[in-house]
Amino acid sequence: MKPEEHLAKQVLNTIINRYEMKATLTRNGEVALNRWWWQLGTARLYTDGLNLDLKVVTIDMAIPALGLNSFMLYAFTGQGSATPHFAVDSVARADTYAIHCDLVPRVDSLHQDFPGYLEEVFAPIKLLKDACLAIPGVKSYGLSEGANRLLSPHQLCFQAKEVAVFEQIFPIVNKYLERWLDLVDNNSPANSFGANYLETYDRTFRSQMFSPEVDPIWIVVPLLLGRKTGRDLRTMLQTGDMS
Repeated sequence: MKPEEHLAKQVLNTIINRYEMKATLTRNGEVALNRWWWQLGTARLYTDGLNLDLKVVTIDMAIPALGLNSFMLYAFTGQGSATPHFAVDSVARADTYAIHCDLVPRVDSLHQDFPGYLEEVFAPIKLLKDACLAIPGVKSYGLSEGANRLLSPHQLCFQAKEVAVFEQIFPIVNKYLERWLDLVDNNSPANSFGANYLETYDRTFRSQMFSPEVDPIWIVVPLLLGRKTGRDLRTMLQTGDMS
């Protein structure tokens, strides 16, 4: 198994085993992402078996013509929960490996309580971003201004040219995952914002985050997989269902 896939599968299996997640899209649990007669990937939607209102979406794509292997995982907490979502992207393209990982805030960055919320979520791990950047051979990369506004300032956005360097980032991603699991287990942070606010902001967040205006990948995906498949994948991420 290639390293970019190994990381994504390790994260997914940890969440599945912890929360008894079941794939629910189809009888065999996945939807093939096809373009004409080629299968370029798979999409899966998991729901938890512990009534925690957790959903996990994974989108895996392998496009040999572009030298691209991409593994995306988004773990969504309940709409009325203040517990952050968890996101990880593990990608290899040509001679470059890249990781994005975040505990995605459930509160707008303009909210007056946003600094306190961030501190509660990230206090045990907020120094890990600098530790990652200190690894020789690791470089940061940028997301769009819109994405940065929706994500946390502690998100990991790093790339490396060598597998050995890339794999040194994995333990830090696992620390982020461990922190998220702890927050889920303790239903933390406490909801001091009100269910209506959290549900409304979550709809706004998902609508914006998974849009071509914020993330250019949603310009590319319909070109690779077709407009309907691109629309279906965005719907799954935005609503937790697939049309």
